[in-house]
Amino acid sequence: MKKNIFVTVFFLTFFGIILPQSTSGEALKEKYSLLSSFRSFMEIVPRESGVPQVIEIPLPHGSFLGNDIAVLEKETGSFEPWYLKRAEKNPFSQSTITSNQQRGSAEYLRDNNIDTYAEYILPESGEKGTAEIIVTSPIPIEASLLTIELDAYVALPFTIEILSLEKGTPEVVYAKSYLRERSVYFPKTASRSWRIIFQYIQPLRITEFDLSDSSNEETLKGLRFLTRPKMTYEVYFDADVPTHIVTRESGNLADDSGVLKISSPSIIPNPLYKKADSDLDDIPNEMDNCVDISNNDQKDEDSNGRGDVCDDYDRDGLINAEDNCQDYPNRDQNDTDADGIGDICDTAESRITERLPWLPWAGIIVTGGIIGSMLFFTLRKP
Repeated sequence: MKKNIFVTVFFLTFFGIILPQSTSGEALKEKYSLLSSFRSFMEIVPRESGVPQVIEIPLPHGSFLGNDIAVLEKETGSFEPWYLKRAEKNPFSQSTITSNQQRGSAEYLRDNNIDTYAEYILPESGEKGTAEIIVTSPIPIEASLLTIELDAYVALPFTIEILSLEKGTPEVVYAKSYLRERSVYFPKTASRSWRIIFQYIQPLRITEFDLSDSSNEETLKGLRFLTRPKMTYEVYFDADVPTHIVTRESGNLADDSGVLKISSPSIIPNPLYKKADSDLDDIPNEMDNCVDISNNDQKDEDSNGRGDVCDDYDRDGLINAEDNCQDYPNRDQNDTDADGIGDICDTAESRITERLPWLPWAGIIVTGGIIGSMLFFTLRKP
């Protein structure tokens, strides 16, 4: 009897306490993993109120474009739905964007959607690609900051150049330079026509693009979400890769009535932040000369900006890491002796039957002789 009670208590303890804790631990681990892509966060302690309240906080210029945000309710550990109120006095939102993208649409560059992008493919010649974005507006856009957001597994463009076309002829606003960050500051300039030129060495996908005046508070975006009594919140932003966070059902946050606007709280570096590194070679995606294949040596023999493992020396459509002959085009990848070297550049066949073509016939003759001898002696027995 005592033994049965002991067994029952053990199983209740195991399944009722240990397993839920394990599940909770996995959920917590997943939550931390999602938050690790955000560079910064803000702590929000709403005013004491006995009822739920929609609040709006301004978001900093340049730190992100609003396509990735996480609002965490600390006490419950749940992610809350949010709404981004764009500044009405920003002429960039009313401008026209054109681009030379090969896939997607130029309008995707400003639709506040992390699942859409304008894609720029590398030329078949293997040279650097050029992405050109032109912004035109009926009224001058006053800007001192350009920011881009990239799709996952994409490196930053190689160079950037910003031109103003206000006077009919291109005027350099930001001279052609290597791009090291997603945000570029330049002297404040007012222009009705802008041309931004990127050079890239790996396929490029831009999800969002923005021109803004970093000193103008009226162009700040406002983030709205519903707060509940006695709850505190953390707002995570500035993610370096698209992060899809599932939230609970949202109310009508676009309604301006009853919204409490509060001043921007202090920005805190996220201690969980870890730069995206898709191929786990300790080189962040943004600076990796080969994003999808590990190459921590960043070796680039021809100095074209693409790592050797994902370059295509012979331009046969196969990157070096997947090409069994890097010096000669061979799209068929024929490899008769299966030694990993394509037939077209395999100067020494490793299979002995290929190096000695007479050997199979010699084997057949010897085998035939042995069988014939055995048959002969068998027939001679009385």
